[in-house]
Amino acid sequence: MKYLSIILSLIIFLFTSCQEKEVTYKQFSANDKSYTVHIPSDFSLENSIGNSMAFVKSNSNSKSDFSTILIYETDNGLRQFEQSLTTNPKFEFSIYKHTENGIYAECIKGMWSAVQIGLLKTINGKQFIIEVSTQKSRSETEEIAEHIFNTMSEGIPSEVSENKDNSDNNLLSYSNPYYSISYPKDWTIVNRPDEMSDVYIGKTDGSLGFTIVRFDTDATLAEIVSEAKSNSELSGMAVKSSQSILINGIKCNKMVNEYEFQGILVKTIAYNFKRDNTFYSIKFGTQKGYVDDNLELIEEIIRTLTFKKS
Repeated sequence: MKYLSIILSLIIFLFTSCQEKEVTYKQFSANDKSYTVHIPSDFSLENSIGNSMAFVKSNSNSKSDFSTILIYETDNGLRQFEQSLTTNPKFEFSIYKHTENGIYAECIKGMWSAVQIGLLKTINGKQFIIEVSTQKSRSETEEIAEHIFNTMSEGIPSEVSENKDNSDNNLLSYSNPYYSISYPKDWTIVNRPDEMSDVYIGKTDGSLGFTIVRFDTDATLAEIVSEAKSNSELSGMAVKSSQSILINGIKCNKMVNEYEFQGILVKTIAYNFKRDNTFYSIKFGTQKGYVDDNLELIEEIIRTLTFKKS
């Protein structure tokens, strides 16, 4: 595997019941521009590095409705997915269907239950595993996984960038009606990478970057941070720190998480703000070594953040 996505290392499988509804999809592009894929529109892009992508769905009304979609390159075919099932000591997996291009399994832990499907897709000579984990029925999960498989294809949609010169020759500025923030001039911009995010800005190789999420809410910053910590712990992350700081005189929560995925230690740093009735989160994340080597750059970027008046 050439690239590892920034993903959740442990998936929380909890038993839920839900009504069936029509699934709508949105197109996403891999960060290295190698393929496009259609993902259910109620999933948000958690991270994208190189040709790996991770999506998360978390129902705001229930912490138990937690599902993931992972796409990553493999050199070992479906055996890599099957090994991930058999080596996980926290859950008991049962494979109920095995095809040439797919493994279909159920996971049970006590009263928790989930469906986990791995499909093998070949794009431009490279093999990718599409891993879908939900608390939906077998048929619903299979429909989602197979739709993703069928729509994954070579190429990318057009991207629109919004760049302005910064007084520092090494930086450019991204700006919209709500805020502006600077970034290194050799980084790229992807506008609206998912339903929740305004923008993803990062290195072309995906080794470092950040997303900005913005939404209106009546919840306080403390309530949002508490929910984020709880969801992080449910997904197997270790919350290393969560502290109140000031960024340019504005109150901010800085949350640092770490988790392991396939032997790689991943680190995220999220800067969370509440302005009037709007919540903002600027999150950096990649392999821990890359993050630790670029802490000064991350601090430099976050301190260029400027909120615009309502």
